[in-house]
Amino acid sequence: MCGGIQYQYKEETVKTYFPNPNAELPILMKNQSIELIRWGRRKEQQGHLPPGGWARHESILQGTWDKYRPVPVKIQVNLFMEKDQGKVSHWFNLEEGRFIQGLL
Repeated sequence: MCGGIQYQYKEETVKTYFPNPNAELPILMKNQSIELIRWGRRKEQQGHLPPGGWARHESILQGTWDKYRPVPVKIQVNLFMEKDQGKVSHWFNLEEGRFIQGLL
């Protein structure tokens, strides 16, 4: 589960991490425009969704998210970061035309 992303938005390179309460994800809309949407919910933030920034594939298949009426979205990033078991960060390139699948 990625903890950081890097993307292009209006000619600017943006790098952000989930712990940042203002972190946003670049969502590819049906009209091919990019809309920035807040990334998840932190425990200290108000809201009705469970705290966190990820939806595990297994939980989606089990229907855990159905009560929130999720809509699948494409998260358009250039790089994403994950930490290994030793908590060391590793950045990975996303090939052009590829995306991260998300829920909105």
